[in-house]
Amino acid sequence: MTLERSKYWFVPLAEIQNDSGSELRPARSQVIEGDRLVKEGEAFTISLESFYVKENHDRDTSGNDLLVRSWLKYGNEPTAERIHFFQKDVPNEFIGENLAAEHIFSKQDHIEANRLLITLEIMEIDKGLRTNQSISDTIATVSGTFGAVFPAILPFTGIASNLSNLLYKLSSLSDKNTEVFRTSLDLYGQDSFETPLRYGAYIFFNKDVQAVMYKLLDLKLKPVSQQLAGQNPLHDYVVIKIVPGIIHSGDSSELLVNQHLAAVLSQLDENEKNDASKRNEHLEFLQDTIKSANKMQDLDYFHRLRLKQKLGVSLTESQEERLLEIAEDLQKYIPNL
Repeated sequence: MTLERSKYWFVPLAEIQNDSGSELRPARSQVIEGDRLVKEGEAFTISLESFYVKENHDRDTSGNDLLVRSWLKYGNEPTAERIHFFQKDVPNEFIGENLAAEHIFSKQDHIEANRLLITLEIMEIDKGLRTNQSISDTIATVSGTFGAVFPAILPFTGIASNLSNLLYKLSSLSDKNTEVFRTSLDLYGQDSFETPLRYGAYIFFNKDVQAVMYKLLDLKLKPVSQQLAGQNPLHDYVVIKIVPGIIHSGDSSELLVNQHLAAVLSQLDENEKNDASKRNEHLEFLQDTIKSANKMQDLDYFHRLRLKQKLGVSLTESQEERLLEIAEDLQKYIPNL
């Protein structure tokens, strides 16, 4: 096992379910047999699986009021923000898992040339709260409705005013709250000396640690050194998972539409976001626009794959499956395809 120190570690997808726990490898370690890179044309999903906060950061010593967020930038697409968790009076040595809003990002047709930059944050909130706000329930409701909690969509909905108000207050009171955890990792699919984009679990720390201290068990960290036997981890951490396919308990096509919708809305002028008379009009129009745009993207992708076939270029298994999937959908509109 490596003695290297790092903030970023990795466990391959095939080893995640190891009943005795999986050893951590450096996230930048070379690709070996058994690893699965995210290939051209493949669909993938990224989710937040667990996080751990060891100490109490609340200034009134009543327990942490924790907000967990992520930001992801894929290629030249707008940066996507997600809300994953909020809870008041969280005790010391808290493990967050089985989150109601675990979804970070999905992509239907991966482009290997695109970088993926992910940022994870845990904030202890001292200001901007009201004791009667059931924000954690709102997060679960919004996630169940839209597939994830997209802050850019919140001003256009009528079900999340408390969460939207909290985020607005945080933007103006950022210096009054405590940043417990924040770190970023750049993943890249093509051959390079950078961190490869692979299927599996990525473990993020706030500071450099040695892998010999921990194993990954049930997508949480278990201390394994003799000094830590039977104890909780010494370090705050976050675990994310990258798996093949578009994974969600609801309608995956609607999840992708809402993800694209959030990206578009994040670019809108603040005056338009705050104009209540235009919100529903914007929301319905943009949803229809994005659905139409997705159909055009599918048609363009289908054309490019068929052209490759005509030129004698072999398609990957994922591309062949995607070609058949799009063809079946297009036959509703083009019967003789």
